[in-house]
Amino acid sequence: IIRGFLVVSLPSSIGNSSETVVGTRYRSPSYGSVEYKQAGLPGPPFDVVYRDVWRTLFTPSTPVQELIRGEMNKMGLVPGEYASVHLRALYAVETRDEADIRNWSENAIACGTQLRPGGPIYFASDSKYAVDHLQTWIRDTKKESIRVESTQRDHEPLHVEKSPNWQSRQPSEYYDTFVDLYILGLSKCLSYSVGGYGQWGLSLGYDQSCFNQNLDYRTPIKCNWRDPAAVTGDTNNATAHEYSGDGNQPADSVVGDLLLPPMGSTNTSNIDRIRC
Repeated sequence: IIRGFLVVSLPSSIGNSSETVVGTRYRSPSYGSVEYKQAGLPGPPFDVVYRDVWRTLFTPSTPVQELIRGEMNKMGLVPGEYASVHLRALYAVETRDEADIRNWSENAIACGTQLRPGGPIYFASDSKYAVDHLQTWIRDTKKESIRVESTQRDHEPLHVEKSPNWQSRQPSEYYDTFVDLYILGLSKCLSYSVGGYGQWGLSLGYDQSCFNQNLDYRTPIKCNWRDPAAVTGDTNNATAHEYSGDGNQPADSVVGDLLLPPMGSTNTSNIDRIRC
C-alpha cells in the first residue's frame, strides 16, 4: 500500500525547466503534510486537499464497493454517523501475547467512547483475536448500551507487502484491507493506534480534528470508559438503520464521492454512490 501525497502545479513558464511541477513522497509518515505546509501554497488546508486528491485519483473496484456497502448495511452504519477505532495489535510482529491484545482492545474501545458516547462504534484490527475478544467482553461486562460493530471474519486481513508469498496471491485476498480502510474513512471520528493505517482512515474521514490515540507502540494510552448515561445533551447517539446508498446522507456530508463508479466500467447503473 502506498501512502503519500502528490502535488501538481503549473509553472509560471512552461519552458523554465528549473520549476518543480510534481513533488512526491512514498510511504511518508506525515502523508506529505509537512512538505505541503512548507511550500506555502495558497488554498485550503492539507486535510481538505488530501481528501479531494484521494477521491480524484482512487476509487475501489466494483467487488470491493459491493463488500463495503454490504458490510455497512449489515452493521447498520451510516456514513458520518459513527466513530471508528483501529487497533494495530500485530505491528512489527506475527504473534502477540493474548493478554496484551485483550488489554489493548478493551482500552481502545474505551477511547472510542470518548469520541462518541453511546456509539455506534466500528472496531477494526489486524488481529482476529482482538475483534472476537472485544465482542465477547462487551457482552460479558454488560456494556451493550454502547453499540460496537465489527466485520466478522474467519481469518485476519492480509498485509499487502508482508504476507507470505504475496507476489503469487490473488487481488481478492487483499479486499479485507481496503474494506476496513474505507469503513474507517466513512466515520465521523476515529481512535487510532500505531503503524499509520488508522491515521490513513482518519485522513479520509469526515472530521480530521475528531480523534485520539489509543496505543503508542506497546504502551496503551489510557482512556476511561464513557458511559452514555452520564452524558447530558449528547447528540452523537445514532439509531441503527440500513444505508442503501439512496442519498439519505447527513446534511454536512456533501463533500465529494468516496466511492465512484470504477474507471472503465460500462455498466454503472447499479452502483450506489456513497457521499461523505
